[in-house]
Amino acid sequence: MPADSSRLASWARITEPARTPFTWARVNDASTSPGSDWRGIRPDITDAALDSRIEHTVRRTPDGCWAWKLDMAGIAAARITADPAKAVDLWRCVGELRCPTLVIRGARSDFLSADACERMAERQRLVEWTQVAGAGHYVHDDNPVEFTRLVTAFLLGGGR
Repeated sequence: MPADSSRLASWARITEPARTPFTWARVNDASTSPGSDWRGIRPDITDAALDSRIEHTVRRTPDGCWAWKLDMAGIAAARITADPAKAVDLWRCVGELRCPTLVIRGARSDFLSADACERMAERQRLVEWTQVAGAGHYVHDDNPVEFTRLVTAFLLGGGR
């Protein structure tokens, strides 16, 4: 079990699917019930992003309830019982990139560290990275305006 507070927060996020209900009586419960409280997990998510998450991740069941479209039990099991020996080494993929690549990191992300972004850019000259303050891992949801600005500037060749 992780010891410091940032590692505890990461552990809580990794194990969160195990605490998530699998069905709800009302569609709104998918975003507010304990274990699937999107606003609690991602306080900066926009209303539009939250609506999109619900639209694309839950479905109506034949009995009239609402359930995940995805295998939340499988995700929970994979996260909790992951075998480090079977982890995929993605560093080779960074080295094999053949096109300019923009990595946008949310400053509050507990999935992607600033150190990993630095290492990607050091390993591969085609990688450019930036960080968005006040955003978590899902920058496109937490700050869609800044995300769009960064991607547009990158695609137009104007940098950040």
